[in-house]
Amino acid sequence: MNPEQSHELSAKGQEWQKKVEKVAGRKDKVGGEMDPGIVETVAALNLLKFPTSGSCEGHPDHREAAPWVAIKAKNKPKERYKDQAELEKRICEQHGLTSKQIRDGEHMAEWDELCALFDESGETDAFKAWREKNEGLRDHMQSLIDEYRATRTDADPSAIPRIELSGPGGSFWIRIGSSENDRTFEKMTDAERTERAERLRASQEEMKLFTEFLK
Repeated sequence: MNPEQSHELSAKGQEWQKKVEKVAGRKDKVGGEMDPGIVETVAALNLLKFPTSGSCEGHPDHREAAPWVAIKAKNKPKERYKDQAELEKRICEQHGLTSKQIRDGEHMAEWDELCALFDESGETDAFKAWREKNEGLRDHMQSLIDEYRATRTDADPSAIPRIELSGPGGSFWIRIGSSENDRTFEKMTDAERTERAERLRASQEEMKLFTEFLK
């Protein structure tokens, strides 16, 4: 290895370490620490210009027994539809409801009425542009997953990272393992708890391999 190559590798290593430290210092939406087992995955994605909005390493005794990272383009428009605030205000005033009430799932007729107005008004150009950014990110991620899959021909197809859409704006999750909610841990049998823990370990190992591929 010549000095120039050595310097390039050293610089890349420093960039990687800085990114890992920065990601590890982030807080989640409720102010908690980021799961240590997903930090390097998030760092690798960020270095590849994938903006992340959430993550989880997976847990054997609560939440989901599967690691995941949420990806969403930056600068999401505040409103999806043209005249959204005015239309919502109109329906709320007509029915004596607050914005929170009309979205609580208990006033479906009023919500459907509002959605019909949204559809008639149409999406803003800003929201359409934001969706296109997410679609571009998703296409790029799918190509990376396809490349990774080609290196894991002996792996169970269900263990390979997959993309799950999360909302009308085209944002998405990268997940390994089951996305189904398990019964609460306290109600599980010992056999179910053991199976859940083994499933999680396998998914976490696959996420580590995928992370190394991304690096």
